[in-house]
Amino acid sequence: MATPASEPTGAGTPEPAAPFSADWKERILLPAAVAGVVGAGFGLLSRHRVRLGAARATATYAANLAIVAGCYGGARELARDARASTPDDPMNSVVGGLASGAVLGRIQGWGVGETVHLFKEVLGGIGQVSRMVLKSTT
Repeated sequence: MATPASEPTGAGTPEPAAPFSADWKERILLPAAVAGVVGAGFGLLSRHRVRLGAARATATYAANLAIVAGCYGGARELARDARASTPDDPMNSVVGGLASGAVLGRIQGWGVGETVHLFKEVLGGIGQVSRMVLKSTT
């Protein structure tokens, strides 16, 4: 189809989704930093600060929450990029939640086998729910 003379060439083509690295600082780094600050606050209020010491409890809580938030944001954005979807697609958040849950499980001391088993169970549950939804819509 020819474009009208008033429009530049390529004006009718849709714009591709923003690449993964477009504004990663706002979607991954900033939430991880905020989570670290929130984790530090919880560390100061924690009952474990008496046993661990205030500095160690604060650092532990801050690091754990920042790691999990960074993993969540990174996995969510990786899923968005792999699926070529919009940033607000809820399925991206599901993938991010699964990944950050697995990291949190490892931080909390679960073994690799338990984490993999839990991950498989969650994926199986998602598959069963999606099959039920598909059956009910057809």
